[in-house]
Amino acid sequence: MSISNFKDFNLNEEHEFNPNETKERLKRREEHLYNVPTDDYKGSYFEEIVTQCKSPASRIRITKLAPGKMIPWHVDYDVSYGVRVIVPIYGDNNVINLFKRNNKIEAYNLKNGVANFLNIGYTHGVVSMSKKARLALMFTLDGTKDIL
Repeated sequence: MSISNFKDFNLNEEHEFNPNETKERLKRREEHLYNVPTDDYKGSYFEEIVTQCKSPASRIRITKLAPGKMIPWHVDYDVSYGVRVIVPIYGDNNVINLFKRNNKIEAYNLKNGVANFLNIGYTHGVVSMSKKARLALMFTLDGTKDIL
C-alpha cells in the first residue's frame, strides 16, 4: 500500500517465478507471491503465531499506522483469493476498522493480541484517533479452513 502514513516491514519475500510473469502478477497485487520467509521471520514469535493457522500464509508483515491518520476506503480481494488476518500488537482503543456491508457502515475495534480474520472483499478503511501508532502483525491466508 503506498500511503505515507502506513508502513510495513516484510517478514517474507516474493518467490521468483518467470520475471515477466512475476512483474504482471505483482501489478495485480497478488499476495501469494510473498511466501519466502526472511531470516527475521524464521524461528520468531511471529512464525509461532502464523503457523498455528491451518491454511498456508503469505505476505507476512508488521504494519505501522501513524497516530491520528487513516487508511482510505478501498477493496483488496474477497475470501476466494485469501483471508486477511490482523493481530494488533501495540496501540489503543482509538483505532477503528470500518467496513461497508449491505449499505451500512460497521465499526470494529481490534484488541491487542487477538487475531482477527477479515473479509477485505468489502470496502473498508481504518481511522486512527490515537496519539500513538498502531503496530500489528498482518498476513494473508490461502484458504478459508481457519474460518469455517
